Amino acid sequence: MLLARNATAVARGASAGGGPIPASSLRAPALAAGATAAMRPNVLASAVRDADLGGLRVQTLDEELRRFSSLEDLRLSAAEMPVLELRCLPPSIRCVNAYGSGIESVIWREELMEGLGGGITSLGEDAIGGRGQHGDGEGEVLGRLVHLGLGHNECIALPRDLPSRCPSLRSLDVGWCRLEDGAALIRLVAEHARLTHLEV
Repeated sequence: MLLARNATAVARGASAGGGPIPASSLRAPALAAGATAAMRPNVLASAVRDADLGGLRVQTLDEELRRFSSLEDLRLSAAEMPVLELRCLPPSIRCVNAYGSGIESVIWREELMEGLGGGITSLGEDAIGGRGQHGDGEGEVLGRLVHLGLGHNECIALPRDLPSRCPSLRSLDVGWCRLEDGAALIRLVAEHARLTHLEV
C-alpha cells in the first residue's frame, strides 16, 4: 500500500542519524509531509492499514499509535523493545509480527509494573508461562487481533487474561522464547476456543 510505504520511508528518514526511535515517530503530521500536504493528518492516519517498521530499532510503543484507527498489519521485527505494551495497539489491529525484537515482557500497561521492584522486567505472579502481571483496565480488548508473532524473543510469560483480551486470536507464535511454564501455556490454549495454531 502506498501510504504504508510512505510511512516506512518517513520512519527510516527519522532514524537516518542512527539512533533508535519510538514507534510514535510514525506520527500523522510526519506521514502527511511524506505523502501529500493536501491531506489532513487525521485523515491520513485513519487511512493507513499496513505499517512495516522492521529493522528500525523501535524501542517503545505509545498511545500515539492508536490514532491509526484503520491499522490492521504491524511489523516490528528486529526492534529493540524490551516491553511490548499491548494496550497501545489500535482496536483495528489484526496481525502483529515482532520477531527477534528483544522483548522481555508482554503487558497491557507499562505503569502496572511500577513498584514491583527490580525494574520493568521484574514481573508479578499472575501470568501464563511463568512470572507476569495480570492486565488491568476492564473493557480493554483487541477484538480483531488474529495473529501475534513473538518468536525469538526473551519473554518468559504472557498475560494470563490473553484469551479475554484477544478473543479472536487464532495464531500465537512464541517459538524460541523463554516461557517458564509449559503447562500454563497448554491451559491458555485450552481456554482459548479460537486458537488453532501455536508455535513453541
